[in-house]
Amino acid sequence: MNNNTTDDTTEIVDKVNNVVSNDLQEEEEENEHNSRYREKEYWDKRFKTEDKYEWLCSYDDVKEYVVRDMFPTDKILILGCGNSRFSADLHNAGFKNITSVDFSPNVIEAMKQKYGQTHESLLWQVEDVRNLNGIPDEAFDIVIDKACLDALVCDEGDPWSPNEQTKNDMESTLKSICRVLKKNNNNNETNIMISKKKKKFISIGFQQPHFRKRYLINENVKYGWEDNLDTYPINVGLGYFYTVCIA
Repeated sequence: MNNNTTDDTTEIVDKVNNVVSNDLQEEEEENEHNSRYREKEYWDKRFKTEDKYEWLCSYDDVKEYVVRDMFPTDKILILGCGNSRFSADLHNAGFKNITSVDFSPNVIEAMKQKYGQTHESLLWQVEDVRNLNGIPDEAFDIVIDKACLDALVCDEGDPWSPNEQTKNDMESTLKSICRVLKKNNNNNETNIMISKKKKKFISIGFQQPHFRKRYLINENVKYGWEDNLDTYPINVGLGYFYTVCIA
């Protein structure tokens, strides 16, 4: 082998190594960026200056499902409300009994100020969704997550084998959701109105259904909805998913 061939081979190997190194660095930077979404400090800082931001989709994009699954008289809990208009839009659509929670005091205070005069029946409360300590047992007919669970899984690592912190946070959150949901009557009737009266957890998210299902159906914990869980497409933007769980 002559020297030119050796030099060419070395150059190719160096280029490949640089590409791999750059890809790994970009992946690490992306993971570090995404991990901010689970940190309270990040949201407190962001909500000091940000007036509103609509994650994933709007009420209009899911109203067909919402009207199908909920009654205007239902008592509704919105998890990780942020500064989204979703709670106000639900109110405008006739769902008046809504409590919205977030772990950032900054955004809860901002939403109280923003909607206190125009949407007086809306309640805003500082809560960590991983425990919902300020919410009593069996207090709500409907619990809705819109992108909140997405924030909890933002740095799960390998989605086929999530890290322990993500698994623990998701399990704690889902247990809390089950605790604050009213209990359903045990019957096997399939009438549409009977089904609509059922108490439900509704998750609106970006995560692919087969990965989200790995959290919703946990071999170590029984949430009660394992045999009554359905997912529907939301065909806007990048494409999202509406999952309804009946325990």
